[in-house]
Amino acid sequence: MSSKVEQLIRNHQQAVKEQLLASLMCFLFGFVGVFLVPKALSIARAQKLDWQIVTISQLVGFSVPGGVGMIPTVEVLKRRERVRNLQALKALLASKISSNKPLNPDEQKAIDQIFIKLIEKIALG
Repeated sequence: MSSKVEQLIRNHQQAVKEQLLASLMCFLFGFVGVFLVPKALSIARAQKLDWQIVTISQLVGFSVPGGVGMIPTVEVLKRRERVRNLQALKALLASKISSNKPLNPDEQKAIDQIFIKLIEKIALG
């Protein structure tokens, strides 16, 4: 069972890395957009484009990715908490296994139920 917990920990750690990368990419896209806005404004003035269209396109084009980039960041915090909880569960399992006395059926059942609830929570979000 300890190997299953270890696999869950690795899965969450990998997901944290991927979500941080996605968040960083969204942030960088929005950040680059901030520097492109003055250029877009000067082009719009030179072309005498409608000012409102340019303003709306800037708002949608550059601020939305920055906001979307926050979604993975929030999920990262949740996953890091789960990793800490899984590590605590792993330590508990290791201490129970390393003790000289075998687990009684009630302890084994309680650990199995905790593990099942944990898997359900992870699967259902």
